[in-house]
Amino acid sequence: MTPFRENGSGYMLGIDLGTTSVSLTVVSVDDGKSVYTVSKEYENRPSDDEYRLDTEGIFVLAESLISSAAEQYRIASIGVTGQMHGIALTDGSGKPVSPFYTWQSRLGERKTENGKTVSEEIEYRCGKIIPTGYGINTYYALRSFGRLPQNAEGIAALPDLFVSRLTGKKPLSHPTNAASLGAFDLKTLDFDKNTLGLLGISRSVLPEVTGDFRLSGTWKHNGEKIPVAVSIGDNQAGIFGAVPNSRDGFINVGTSSQVSLVCEDPDRAGDVRPYFGGKYIVSGAGLCGGRSYAILKDFVASVLAEFGYKITSDKIYSLLNKYAENDDNKGLRVDTRFCGTRRDPSVRGCVSGIGADGLSLRSLAPAFLRGIADELAQMYGEIDPERNCKRFAAAGNAIRRCPPLARFCREALGGEVVIPAHTEEAAFGAALYGGIGAGLINENDRKRMIRFI
Repeated sequence: MTPFRENGSGYMLGIDLGTTSVSLTVVSVDDGKSVYTVSKEYENRPSDDEYRLDTEGIFVLAESLISSAAEQYRIASIGVTGQMHGIALTDGSGKPVSPFYTWQSRLGERKTENGKTVSEEIEYRCGKIIPTGYGINTYYALRSFGRLPQNAEGIAALPDLFVSRLTGKKPLSHPTNAASLGAFDLKTLDFDKNTLGLLGISRSVLPEVTGDFRLSGTWKHNGEKIPVAVSIGDNQAGIFGAVPNSRDGFINVGTSSQVSLVCEDPDRAGDVRPYFGGKYIVSGAGLCGGRSYAILKDFVASVLAEFGYKITSDKIYSLLNKYAENDDNKGLRVDTRFCGTRRDPSVRGCVSGIGADGLSLRSLAPAFLRGIADELAQMYGEIDPERNCKRFAAAGNAIRRCPPLARFCREALGGEVVIPAHTEEAAFGAALYGGIGAGLINENDRKRMIRFI
């Protein structure tokens, strides 16, 4: 007998279609505790700088995880989130007709016939920066290079497409996803037709934008119709599931890294994005984040391989974490912007301050982590010069799997760093969002359900 038939009011399911994996969590409507969490990595990883993923393969994997969870628990609502900025091309019915181009795509760095890069040409034509990896930048690049399929009529974000698949409805886009594609007006909460016109892009190419806590439709399972909410951006979902107090900050360190604050001013300096309830978030986003620590791990593995040794990633990380805990960095400084920045993809990281006895794993491990924390602190200073935050909720696998990183972040940011009791913060936030949309919980319940370790 499944758990809901014995007791309880049902469960809220949240699923996160991430950069490297799909993660799912099942949350009790009664007390907000995660009773089941699972994560599965994608089998086919991108092999070039276009960073394409198999859209169908992701959806099949995600559906299998939802179906498995629904066999064990009475799912009363489904919330969906996922990686932002990326797109798949769609046909007239809203179904994908291309691979999914992730936020990491470098198509915007390629040169067009006039000698400018795609990103430079976009800025020249419309006077605005739409960074490499943003959906409209990627679409513009594909069109410039003659690579749009004949049946391509639109574009959509990955989580929006997945909700469409679950419900059988055309893709809708919440502002948290729509804004991540670029050319978005934060005040009207719709795409900027003037900017699109200057780029020669019809508004019909972009999805319809909808409002807060709207249900897209239902997903049928064993004769039951389960409400499915419109998907939300993973940055906002993480905040929604980890920050009960709008005065707190939020940091996330996974493949990339972000520091975010809730605000009420769309004209605030920084990368301002839509949030919920008429509010916004202002964020600083690093492209490398936790990946920089993986770069160090891969370097260690490659050196060992040259001498015929094969060591698991877990063992290497365990040793690096041990050295980072001791923090014997010998004055090394590491700039971890190995993948560039949103504004300047050509920026590269570096290791400096190397003394005669300073180049060792014992010194590199803490220096890399301090570099991640320092980039977060730099971005935080740009979005909050007064540094008003006294507490930061911290999410992401890099934070959880590398305990010393939380300490470095605390030192760099100058505030308390707390880690949510639930894992998979974005999926958890999506579950709460879907629960509110289905009328199972309210905003006060959401705040109550967020707990810290």
